[in-house]
Amino acid sequence: MGLFNRLKRLMAPQEETSEKSEFNTNIYAELGIVEPFTVLAGGQFNSFIGNLSQNKHRILNQTEQEAFEQLWYAAGIDLGGTGNNLWNLKKGSFEIYNKDSVIIRFEKKSAEVKDKYSSDSERVNFVYLSKDGNFVINQNDRNQKVFLVYVSEDITDRLLRVLSEAEIEALDLEPESIQGKNRVGIPNNANIPTIETRTESTIQERYKINGTQNNLERIDRNVSSRDDGER
Repeated sequence: MGLFNRLKRLMAPQEETSEKSEFNTNIYAELGIVEPFTVLAGGQFNSFIGNLSQNKHRILNQTEQEAFEQLWYAAGIDLGGTGNNLWNLKKGSFEIYNKDSVIIRFEKKSAEVKDKYSSDSERVNFVYLSKDGNFVINQNDRNQKVFLVYVSEDITDRLLRVLSEAEIEALDLEPESIQGKNRVGIPNNANIPTIETRTESTIQERYKINGTQNNLERIDRNVSSRDDGER
């Protein structure tokens, strides 16, 4: 009964926002510039949003946790053994959570390609917006089992840590994997080679230097041989 009531509460906001979607179908309006974060395949999608909603490390505040719980109720609950609840979501654009500047929206639309052996030809994308940063979960158009996650450039370290820890759980990664993700696409400073601190030459440089040296040695030998012959 508890699960039914939760789903009932979830469907109400979707009905209420259906009229709003008539004049604002762009769920990405406030998203800003985003960068690739991770790829989820199959059940990893469920695991990822499930770990977000659990808030194991108590990093999220109450509003954020409520938002991720709504995301879980909307998409992650496995009804009918299908793995997730995406098939049960209504087609269109909806806002399922909006409180204290934390917003979750989704859109469900037809895929551009048709699956040969599946009748499910619709895809769902989710957007999370907040003062601490934004992220998107995009169901791949060509492969419905693959989800691409993108995060905004201005995401805070705290929210990035939340996403990184959920990723570690979903992908069964070693905990050390989070250490190199202080910023998306930017490794730790200690791992960035610079002109001033780099002491070893690159393969290309070694090849160029060695090749030049060998050529000079060969030229020198050839010249010496000609000189000896002339003498």
